Amino acid sequence: MLRVMNACLSKGDFPRNWKKAKLVLIPKHSEVEGEKKYRPICMLSTVGKLLERLLCERIRAEVEARGGLSDRQYGFREHKSTTDAVTKVVELTREATKGSYQSKKLGIMISFDVRNAFNSAPWDKIIKALEERQVPAYLIKMVEGYFQDRLLVVGEDQTKMRLSRGVPQGSVLGSLVWNVFYDGVLRLKMAQETETIDYADDLALIVTAKDAGRLVEAANESVGKVIGWMNKHGLELAGEKTEIVVIAGRRKLKSVEIRVGGYMVQSREAIKYLGVWIDKDLRMVQHVKKVTEKADRTKALAKIMPNEDIPSSGKRRILVGVVHSILTYAAPAWTDVMRIRNYKMLLERCQRRCQTKPCR
Repeated sequence: MLRVMNACLSKGDFPRNWKKAKLVLIPKHSEVEGEKKYRPICMLSTVGKLLERLLCERIRAEVEARGGLSDRQYGFREHKSTTDAVTKVVELTREATKGSYQSKKLGIMISFDVRNAFNSAPWDKIIKALEERQVPAYLIKMVEGYFQDRLLVVGEDQTKMRLSRGVPQGSVLGSLVWNVFYDGVLRLKMAQETETIDYADDLALIVTAKDAGRLVEAANESVGKVIGWMNKHGLELAGEKTEIVVIAGRRKLKSVEIRVGGYMVQSREAIKYLGVWIDKDLRMVQHVKKVTEKADRTKALAKIMPNEDIPSSGKRRILVGVVHSILTYAAPAWTDVMRIRNYKMLLERCQRRCQTKPCR
């Protein structure tokens, strides 16, 4: 196996049989219907993934040696998580809006949706991003070979489709080259009042300003730059799915309206980002309500558990574990809400009911 891998690297060849992917559709937990209800995952050759891993280690080392990726990219990276990304949103907002009444700023968060992001990334743009990072030619040749002649096997009839763009979801190398490619949007020179946060393709802008007029102006300027980058690099924002929430203000800022392409997007009372509900003025109250509702629905599974061949102690451990993970997900980002007695009691009551009622 070692000789095979070394031969592939020395010849710059990624064997064709290792690039054949079987499509598996994973249902998303959302209300959308049709093809958007599913996440396409590629089942790939295990040996091919081993070669991908070798390439990943070498490309990552070259990228890191030349400045690395933006610290604002939290997806597909060691020691970074969705919790870190959401916590950073909270930290940036509180840092920008702390101080006296006169020095506090207004702030909004804009969350973008990229249409079919991973499946739309142009291969030539990915290669160009690697070249701009001065990745050695033999590694770039391997990535070109990795993309060339990729086949997707679909359905029970094994229909074969030849791919011409996109990175396979479920691959090892795909996530790294996506990060190198998408790093460009995180390095855009935004308006001074704007900060970017990203997890994989889930891009968010944090915009703060002293007054509402400048806030909207800076937001529109930064959104325009994001749209320009997307258009130039073969991606498209779904303007109708862009969400905005007012997250800071020294006085009541009822709403904000931002132009995203051909759409005027109105701010909401709360938006969901990376599984966390971020509400107006960053109170995080909506998140507590949503997770306790979800935990209560999960506890209801106890009613059907007696019909399963699992010991009672095992049932309880499973149920308590799931409920606990729901209630504590991304806790560092919203833990301040526990200072409010009513919401602290709401969380405690939900967990206590799960612990005191046995699964019979």
